[in-house]
Amino acid sequence: MSIAAVFALAISCDGRHQSPRATFEHAEQAFLHGQLDHSHDEAERGYQRFRNSSPEWALKFRILEAKAALWQGLYEDVLSLLSSESVPADQPDLAISMLTLVGVANVNTHNFTEAERSLGDASKLCATSVLASCGYVLQARGLLASERAQSTSAEEFYDLSLAFARSHGDSFLESDSLLNLGAESLSQERYDEAIDRSQAAYQAAKAADAEAAMAKAKDAWGSMSTDVPKMVAALQSRVDMLSKSHHLPAGVTKDSLASAKSGLDSIKSAWSDASAAAGSGDFATAMTKASAVKDQATALMQSLGMTSG
Repeated sequence: MSIAAVFALAISCDGRHQSPRATFEHAEQAFLHGQLDHSHDEAERGYQRFRNSSPEWALKFRILEAKAALWQGLYEDVLSLLSSESVPADQPDLAISMLTLVGVANVNTHNFTEAERSLGDASKLCATSVLASCGYVLQARGLLASERAQSTSAEEFYDLSLAFARSHGDSFLESDSLLNLGAESLSQERYDEAIDRSQAAYQAAKAADAEAAMAKAKDAWGSMSTDVPKMVAALQSRVDMLSKSHHLPAGVTKDSLASAKSGLDSIKSAWSDASAAAGSGDFATAMTKASAVKDQATALMQSLGMTSG
């Protein structure tokens, strides 16, 4: 192979001679696989590369860059990135995506008025054109309702986004909608339902190879896997001490102590299940089960005169 051919191959491999579509699809796959930093950087490079030669593709790269930033929790970056772009009146699908991302970023920064405005504009566009991005508007409206402590309304929107995802073959949205439904179940202490929904979310993400949908649960597991064992150890120490004591403290009876021992065994078993789910890669189910364990451990600590802080 000649030096020129080797040089041409090297250029092709680093993406500079790829078409906008191929470059975008590569960056999008990185996002779906949970490689958020990589996707963000690739999308930024794509935007810079095509901003003059192909403005439409440049905007798609900008939207993907903002999407990756959103999933990284960089909400102000999302608003900054998209505020520099005009909402395209002749491209409703891109306009809906932009408005939705801005709306979700504002939800997460508790700027509910602006979130309502952006999502309202997106909903109006969806009323005239049923596009793939409209499912994410439904989910975003669920997020807004949830943050406003309107759980019933939130679940209704998540159910709608789930139905939309399934009818449009969008496994990523399906998984994310199920995760959000699971979170609502958990907030209402419907633990069995929360676990069922989380397991369904994991299966949907697994089928779509969409690791990004699990990324938040995986990140949250890190602190949970440290906090809960500490609580269990503290409970065990307290139960052991009280079991040896001849005089129980005020508020603690022999019956409540016996109940605490039984409850602790149940907590240990449930924590083992949560750890097993995490070990298999199902961090959504692991987090749902772990959250239930944490709630139970907190209540048990209170019954023994302990603090969970």
